[in-house]
Amino acid sequence: MLSGLYGGDLAGDPGVPLDGGWLNPNLPGIRGWIGRLGARWFWGVRTSPGEKRTKLHLPVAGDIATVSADMLFSEPPTLSMPKDSDTATQDRLAELADDGLHAGLLEAADVGAGLGGVYLKICWDRSLDSRPWLASVHADAAIPAWRYGRLVAVTFWRHVFEDGGKIVRHLERHEVAAGQGVILHGLYEGGRGDLGKPIPLDAYPETKGLPPVIETGVPMLTADYVPNMKPNRVWRNQAAGAYLGRADVYGTEPFMDALDETYSSWMRDLRHAKSRLIVGEGALQNLGRGQGSRVDLDREVYEEIALAPNSGAPAITDVQFKIRFEEHRATAQHFLDKIVQMAGYSSQSFGEQDDAAAAAMTATTIPVAPHNNRMRGVADAARRTSATAPQAKNQIVTNVNDCLKASSSASLRRKRRMDWS
Repeated sequence: MLSGLYGGDLAGDPGVPLDGGWLNPNLPGIRGWIGRLGARWFWGVRTSPGEKRTKLHLPVAGDIATVSADMLFSEPPTLSMPKDSDTATQDRLAELADDGLHAGLLEAADVGAGLGGVYLKICWDRSLDSRPWLASVHADAAIPAWRYGRLVAVTFWRHVFEDGGKIVRHLERHEVAAGQGVILHGLYEGGRGDLGKPIPLDAYPETKGLPPVIETGVPMLTADYVPNMKPNRVWRNQAAGAYLGRADVYGTEPFMDALDETYSSWMRDLRHAKSRLIVGEGALQNLGRGQGSRVDLDREVYEEIALAPNSGAPAITDVQFKIRFEEHRATAQHFLDKIVQMAGYSSQSFGEQDDAAAAAMTATTIPVAPHNNRMRGVADAARRTSATAPQAKNQIVTNVNDCLKASSSASLRRKRRMDWS
């Protein structure tokens, strides 16, 4: 559900009924609960056979996640060693931090805010780079193992090949065995509902050359989980999800569903408002036996049409329904403001400002939107800047803390809830 809202893949409206899939409402447990919840929603209703899929999805969850990441990592983090450490260690740390760390953390924060958390793993490949780097893994592509709330192992999975019912998955497990960290790689050929049988790693180029077992040489995991916020109120009684974080948009799902329904209704009004003509039979031109008839709207003169006496019915009637523009816009704005508020932000963080706030602004008040735009520009520059040109990033990045101090918005000054320590 969060993946669909965050990724925006709801817009496809696959029209698959919930009563025959993994989220069957008749199933017991949490899967059935989610299925019964989704069946009552706008997106849970299957498109009628033969009808055009016209549901519209507004990617609010993705926008909120991006704003969250920009606020958290609006400028590159400063990494430092204890004062008694040697300078060589500090120089090495600075070298690693300049190697695309800022862009990687921005991506991870975006994913974490959208899905409730994100995994970070250490990668190294001397054929690509002489230095190790951090990579983010989405929370819905990992199977964690917990002990007293601490991550003790995690299995990452991805689809290497997919054709019809055949799916080849690559599994990468990080764990600690006999006091040493290890990474296990495996390739499995199966289907949608089963993992299948193991096959050689060299069977596909994506995993060719990977050893089945890698000893990391450190007595700890080479991957970790960073929750966005805690506690996870929905999964608190589920062992597999009790220690996962919750997304920024937690609790706003019904409002986002209602927002999509509002925009879809708005678009339906636009489709229905197309001008249409109802033409009487007398105004049609007969094309011949079995060829039907047509109306020529460019003709200026028509022969007299035989109508019933005193009928008063016109030969051509135009039909055009009203577009309920103001009603839909006000409803959509109400739902959007509610979603942003429940997510812990203010509308100013998204460049919105109501009339009351604008009227109350004095000459000395510094508006919020320009500061947010400045932070967004810094973050976008970090995303676009190549890791091979750290000096360019240093030239682009400015002191955004001044913007935060000057801002009158509480949402821009609030402490972010992700623990990146």
